[in-house]
Amino acid sequence: MVGEPVEQSAGQALGAEGFGPFVEGQIAGDHGGAPLVALRDQFEEQLGAISQQLAKAASMMGDAIEALRMESKKREAREREIIDLMALVHERLRRLG
Repeated sequence: MVGEPVEQSAGQALGAEGFGPFVEGQIAGDHGGAPLVALRDQFEEQLGAISQQLAKAASMMGDAIEALRMESKKREAREREIIDLMALVHERLRRLG
């Protein structure tokens, strides 16, 4: 093996020669399709569950973002009130002074 020349050239595709019955038996046969169908069904179920989890997470993130926006608007309104009160105090102190 080691030190032996490679028999495939760059222009030749590596195929399943010599593995034919093994590979074919894994993919097709009288009853070989059932495991693939079961695997596909399991994959589809898992994909559906993941999809539902992602949709729920996206919805929760959307709700959290909206809550943060509302909180930010409330904070901005409080900040404007404080600035207005400070301006009023400043104006009254200026009149007194």
